[in-house]
Amino acid sequence: MRYRNVGVVTFDPKQAMPGITLIAPLASKTAYLIGLRGETLHQWNFPFTPGNYAYLLPNGNLLWSGRTPEGPPIPQGKGGILREYNWAGEVLWEYRDPGQHHDFRRLPNGNTIYIGREPIPREAVARIKGGLPGTEHDGQIYGDYLREVNTKGETVWEWYAHRDMELERADLRRLAAAFRFRLTLGFS
Repeated sequence: MRYRNVGVVTFDPKQAMPGITLIAPLASKTAYLIGLRGETLHQWNFPFTPGNYAYLLPNGNLLWSGRTPEGPPIPQGKGGILREYNWAGEVLWEYRDPGQHHDFRRLPNGNTIYIGREPIPREAVARIKGGLPGTEHDGQIYGDYLREVNTKGETVWEWYAHRDMELERADLRRLAAAFRFRLTLGFS
């Protein structure tokens, strides 16, 4: 049985940090702002389960990723749709990319950057050194890309691991971790 209640299980006012907490449970189609004692201060409802995260923007809106059925057949961190919701739950902005996974951020210039995955072309796969044999998905290797889109959904910048780095010289595991870390920091 899966326990699906959300809220505060234990509350020690001496150890609690003042403020509110945003949670977007992975098995739910709702995100919650909760207070120190577990009271629901606000909630947003979605048509999909979360791709991984939701973030509050400085203007109070919610930036959220949803898990769509389209895209690469790798479930870990799967997203596919990015949306900005206002306080009333209205969609103010939407962008779809079936390859989007894990993390995303709104940049200070108003653009949004995210990480995606796609099948690596066979000619690039031949150049990759190392790896873990047998970890491919149905014989296919997937690679990451970073994409920045503006408020109109137009791509203003992108970077592909298989295209934009020297695959023969790369420590792919270390590089992937470094790029995810930079993305987490807002790509600064």
